[in-house]
Amino acid sequence: MEENIRFKLNGKSVSLTVDPERMLLWVLRSEFGLTGTKYGCGEGYCGACTVLVDGEVVRSCQTPIKEVRSKEVLTIEGLASDGKLHPLQEAFIKHNAMQCGFCTSGMILNAYRMLKKNPRPARAEIIAAMDDNFCRCGSQTLVLRAIEAAESSTSTGTPMKFRASPGCRKSRPSSSTTQTFRRRAAASRRSSTWEQSWPTPFSMEQERVFSACPSLRLASGKLGKSDNPGRLEQKPPRPRRETSF
Repeated sequence: MEENIRFKLNGKSVSLTVDPERMLLWVLRSEFGLTGTKYGCGEGYCGACTVLVDGEVVRSCQTPIKEVRSKEVLTIEGLASDGKLHPLQEAFIKHNAMQCGFCTSGMILNAYRMLKKNPRPARAEIIAAMDDNFCRCGSQTLVLRAIEAAESSTSTGTPMKFRASPGCRKSRPSSSTTQTFRRRAAASRRSSTWEQSWPTPFSMEQERVFSACPSLRLASGKLGKSDNPGRLEQKPPRPRRETSF
């Protein structure tokens, strides 16, 4: 049975009649058109669907709309004010801390909540706070730089200055620069430490989720031959036919 639910969304009071068990993610995307919140794993692990409810991080794909009744919800669209981006958003742009951008909104909101609670975190504290947000493109090192730049900007109250990161230049990078950046990114993704590239090795709980979803295991590079479902199996190459003249 549908219910009328009122809450505050990005600073504005809203209400709608909806199934109370419907997930917040789909209400935000379908009813309010706020598509910055993404659907990732659907299990609450990847962090792409992250929003803030009363200042706390929640996974909107696992949060029924009834749980935000009379509360305040903040999405990535509500972070900017008066047409000006938040320092975190500016930092992510200036440090090129994204590739496909699918996980970026969840990362920015998670970092925003962290900086609200701890305005001057150490790098180890940033890593611990961001560890549950997955990036399959390998942009974690640049994400760390962006958060550190935003931290210094918000704590001092001075605007950020542009500081070029690898692969992020004011002019179009040359082909040799692009190749160098790609080699560095590949080396970073091969690293086993979060300090150079996260996510860290999967926990048992995360492995359970990825075992249940072969497509996610394939995307993570952890899909073995025995795990490969039939629809993903690659057929062996056809034998080459010898032709005589």
